[in-house]
Formats: sequence, structure tokens, C-alpha cells
Amino acid sequence: MLVKDPNAHDKDTSLYDRWLSKFPSASGKPHFGGLGSGSDYTPFSNFIGVPSIDMHYSFNSMNVSFYTVYHTVHDTFYWQKTFNDPHFTTHLSMSQIGARIVLEAADTPILPYNLTDYKEALKGNLESLQKDYKSLLLKGNVTLDHLSREVTKFSSNADAFEQRKAMASDIQDFAKLRMLNDQMMSMERAFIWPFGLPGRKSYRHVLFAPQMHNAYGSASFPGITDALFDIDKTNNWKLVKEQVSIVITCVREAGKILAAVDK
Repeated sequence: MLVKDPNAHDKDTSLYDRWLSKFPSASGKPHFGGLGSGSDYTPFSNFIGVPSIDMHYSFNSMNVSFYTVYHTVHDTFYWQKTFNDPHFTTHLSMSQIGARIVLEAADTPILPYNLTDYKEALKGNLESLQKDYKSLLLKGNVTLDHLSREVTKFSSNADAFEQRKAMASDIQDFAKLRMLNDQMMSMERAFIWPFGLPGRKSYRHVLFAPQMHNAYGSASFPGITDALFDIDKTNNWKLVKEQVSIVITCVREAGKILAAVDK
């Protein structure tokens, strides 16, 4: 049974339905933002490569994501009970969502991890990088062609992996199920660069990380964009090329991890 939205006019409206209507995306699914920093998931997602989620309930806009007294001395149980969520119905609904995510991850034989969404995010972020930094990259004679080829290979391997995973969903072969799960977990960790991002050794994920100048924001290809941030002042194109090379290496290795191993 779907978790209901306690604040909807129609009592049968689910949280998913409300989320989709308030925050749609071009894919036809609800919008997912990237993870920033400033919370307990940070070392898991940014340092060791464990998929993480940050959930909150927002009423109207991405511009007003938290209640007005958030992180102030007035952010107390009394304020929540008196003004924000008197019957704690919203708290309950969000807790139910979190509990169901944990239960599904624990109970399903194959991890509920959709690599199709992952490769689409990777491709979309690459397109944004090419669009937003095209003239700047040309100025430094930096090409993303090799990265684009590796992303294409990764996408093909991700599609093939999802097909194998779908065929294995009903089998009782523990070894094969374990292999699929290990591949998915190892794939995420392939994007962890052991030496960290430039000037930020505690942030090691080369695809997604908090913005260098806004810890609550999220950046894609953070090593590359960090290196480009003050390029007019630093003129350190060597660092930019190094970061592009690092991402190419990580994407290539992640794609290899997803390749079939039973040939």
C-alpha cells in the first residue's frame, strides 16, 4: 500500500503522486536532486561510495526546502508540535517511506538499484558539462571526446546488466544473485578516487559531490568543475586535464565491473 500524503486535499493521494505533481522532471518521474553535504550521509556517499538518500518534505518550491526556524534555537519539539506538524502526520509519513526503503533493501534478493537511471544521470550530466563549459574547454584545448566514448560504453554495459538482472529475478542461485549485488556495489565504489578531489581529500566521488563553494549544493563531475572554477586566474590547465583523465579512468573501470563475468 502506498504511503498517503497527510496534507493533500484528497485523502487517497499518495506522497509519490504529490511529489510527482509538485516536482516533475522530463523523464516523467519525480525530480531527484543531487546530494550536497552537511548531513550524516556525507562520508558514505562522498568518501566510501555507498548510495545514499536525503529526504525532506517540502510544500511548494525547491526555493523553500526547509521550515523557517530550521537550525535556530527555536527549532524545538514544542515548535514542531505547536506550529509545524501538530499531529506529526507528516513526520509519520516520511518515517514510513524511510522504513519501506530500508525494508526493501534488506528483503529483496537483488538490490533495488536501477542502473538505467544511473547511466541516464551520467549522460545528462556529461551533456550539461559539454554545454556549460564548451568555450572554456576549447580555450584550454581540453577535449571530452574520450570521456564521451567511455560514458557510451558504460551505458551499454549498464543496459546489458539490467537485462541479466531481470532474467535472474526469480532464480534461487545464491552465487549468481551475490555476483549481481557485488557488481552493483563495486560499480559505485569505482567512482571513488583514493586521493580525493583537488584540495578536498575527504570528498572522493568523481561524479557527484557537494559544490566546492556551497556545501549544501551539489555538483556533477566536481573535480573537473572545481579545476575550472578560477581557471582565468590560475591558468592551471594541467589540473583540468588530470581531472578529466581521472573521470575517464573511473567510468571505464565502472563499466568493466558491470560486464558479464560468466562468458
